Amino acid sequence: MAAVFIPTYEYVVCRVAPIPGIQPNPPGTITVALSGSVMSAFLQTQEYYTGNDIAILTPKHPLSEQQMLYYCLCIRQNKYKYNYGRQANRTLHRLMVPALSDIPSWVNNTPLPDYSQYKVPVSNKLISLGTSMWKPFKYSELFNIMRGQAATIEELGEGSYPYISATSLNNGISGYVSQTNAGPNCITVSINGSIGEAFFQPQPIFANSDVAVLTLKDRELTPAISLFLTTLIRKEKYRYNYGRKWSLARMNESIIKLPVCDDGTPDWQWMEQFMLTLPYSKILL
Repeated sequence: MAAVFIPTYEYVVCRVAPIPGIQPNPPGTITVALSGSVMSAFLQTQEYYTGNDIAILTPKHPLSEQQMLYYCLCIRQNKYKYNYGRQANRTLHRLMVPALSDIPSWVNNTPLPDYSQYKVPVSNKLISLGTSMWKPFKYSELFNIMRGQAATIEELGEGSYPYISATSLNNGISGYVSQTNAGPNCITVSINGSIGEAFFQPQPIFANSDVAVLTLKDRELTPAISLFLTTLIRKEKYRYNYGRKWSLARMNESIIKLPVCDDGTPDWQWMEQFMLTLPYSKILL
C-alpha cells in the first residue's frame, strides 16, 4: 500500500502587526498545542507569534520540510492520550518519536505541493471578524444531523467513494469503498475517537457509525461556508473525551455562534465573503 503523506502547515488564527519589544518566533519550527486541541502539530514557515498554551519545537539537527511535516504527523498520532482533563504541558518532552535515521525513505522522496499560485486571496475587501454581535443557534436549528452506519471497509468492498471514520487525518478518510450513505457537500464530525474533528466532504461518502453527517436545512453547503463552520465546530472539541462523547442528542442541543443578518438569521453571504478574503482562498473555487 502506498504511503499517504499530508502536509500540516501553519494554523493561523489571525494576522497581527509587529509587537514592539517582542521578537516573533522563527520559521522552520513546529508548534504543538498543549491544551484545547492537544497535540495538534504544525510546521510554521513564517515568523509568528503564539499564545502560552503552545510549545515551540526547534530542530537540533537540520531537517528538510518533508521531515518536519513527518514529525508533525508523528506527534499528532498521540492525540488520543490527551483530553481536556489531561493536557500535555508536563509530558510533551517525554514523547517518543522516530529517530532521524528511522524516517522512511518515502518521506524524503515525496514532492511538496506548490500552492504559491493560490496564496493571493480571491477578494481584497477588508472584513473584520468581530464576534460581539454574533448570535447563538442550536445545531438542530441549522443542521440535518445523521449518524453513519456500522460497516467496515472490508464489508463494503473496495471502490471510489471516501470511507469516513473518526480519524483526525486525511480529511477523515480511512479508505475508499463501493457504496455511499451520504451525498456530496456535507460536513462530517467525529463523535468517537478524535471527537470533534470536522471536515467538509465535497463528494458522496460512506460515513461509519463514529461519524455524524451535517447538512444545512435551508441551503446547500459551499466549500467556503463549510470551512467557516468546521473551524467553529472544532472549537467544541475540549468539551468531549472518551468518557463523554458527542452523542447526537448532545449535538442537537449544542450551540454554535454565528454572524447574523438584521432579521437575526445566519449571514451566510458574510461568511462566504470573509472566507474569500483569506490567503489561499482561490483553492476553494
